[in-house]
Amino acid sequence: MTRTRKAGGDLDAIASERAKLQQRMAELDAAEKAAREAQRDAGRGVFLAALEKVKIGAMDRAQARGLAAAIAKHDAAALLRRIGDA
Repeated sequence: MTRTRKAGGDLDAIASERAKLQQRMAELDAAEKAAREAQRDAGRGVFLAALEKVKIGAMDRAQARGLAAAIAKHDAAALLRRIGDA
């Protein structure tokens, strides 16, 4: 005959395991957020180095922000296709 377990002990174990898993999920969420932020800014160094090598005509702050926003919104290949340099 099969022996039945007490439900109370199992519920405590389940609650404990759930708490551990929720903590691990929170850690993974934080790691994912950090990785996504790093990925979003991964091209900054390369882009700034490229800017050092080219002459750039005068522009005002709004134009500079507009260019920066376009770079942030579109990936480099898509942006180059849109302006016709790729």
